[in-house]
Amino acid sequence: MIASRTLRDLRDHRFRTAVLLGVASIPFTVGYNWLLSPDPVSVTPLAVACVLSGYRYGPRSIRGTRVGAVTGIVGGVPIAVWNAGTGLVEWWGNPALVDAVGNSWLMGVISVAAAVVTLLIMPIVLLFVGMACGFVGGWLHERLDTTRQRRSGA
Repeated sequence: MIASRTLRDLRDHRFRTAVLLGVASIPFTVGYNWLLSPDPVSVTPLAVACVLSGYRYGPRSIRGTRVGAVTGIVGGVPIAVWNAGTGLVEWWGNPALVDAVGNSWLMGVISVAAAVVTLLIMPIVLLFVGMACGFVGGWLHERLDTTRQRRSGA
């Protein structure tokens, strides 16, 4: 249910900023992981984008978890592809797998299957990372928004 709603939200005009923040995080994610920490893949730039997205949508009726999920799915594309490719390479030459099935076509099938499973699981993980970081952004907006505090008399 969450995934289908998030896919619908990708096309909704109200989430345009969330989608743009996800797209804007991609070069930072690629640069950070390629230049600074190639293994394991870091989601730090994506997490920052999801927090900013949740903060940006704080005054609206849309919850931070929804916008964070949208940002996480859009910005997480390179992370999912990178992890799938890494899984393929690691399974292809895995000594335990070579000992079990030999250097046969079965090793290729198992390696490709591992990459496909990774490609299917990663969006779910990124969805929940985006939701958590978007929630934090919305929570920060509630705590730090000065106009809201002035209106309530605080």
